Amino acid sequence: MDRKSDSMKLVEDEFDEESLSDGDEKVELHKLKITKAKSGLMGGCGQVVLFLMFWMVMMGICMLTMHIVARSDPHRQTLMIIAVSCAWIGLANIFAVAVFIIDKYQSFNKQPRLSEALVHTQFALGGVVGGWLALCMTCYRPPGIKNERIAGFICRGMFCSAIGVTLIVVTIVRVVVPNIQMMFG
Repeated sequence: MDRKSDSMKLVEDEFDEESLSDGDEKVELHKLKITKAKSGLMGGCGQVVLFLMFWMVMMGICMLTMHIVARSDPHRQTLMIIAVSCAWIGLANIFAVAVFIIDKYQSFNKQPRLSEALVHTQFALGGVVGGWLALCMTCYRPPGIKNERIAGFICRGMFCSAIGVTLIVVTIVRVVVPNIQMMFG
């Protein structure tokens, strides 16, 4: 029997525990060629989801640390909200700088680049200052974008920056400013 009919028989028998060979055929190991299969690159959505999971873990660590540090303080809940708000702004800018540095490193080493969706997510989460500073410092050029399409990237970046600035302003005005005496008093 040839291999094709054996595999058809296997499919027809609904995957019975039957051998594909007659037992007479021996596979010669030196003739087998092992190839490494590529699973493909992680797309922009996958990168954003992975980043957001990491982001939530970092924010959880921040909250847990603040809960432990301020466990005996009567204003613990207010302190935690203030600390998480400040950590949000700080981490967003640190991560934004890190994303651009990682992308620049990957472009030098001819590795898969980070997607522009991840960059825009950084801006929208509040990493505006660190993001634009790192964008200028690293001379960032989005992967696969020609000179004509740079304007679209910058426009989307500015829109996401507006969302990020709004998030920062609301956080400062609604959380930090009303509790400034508690923070420094």
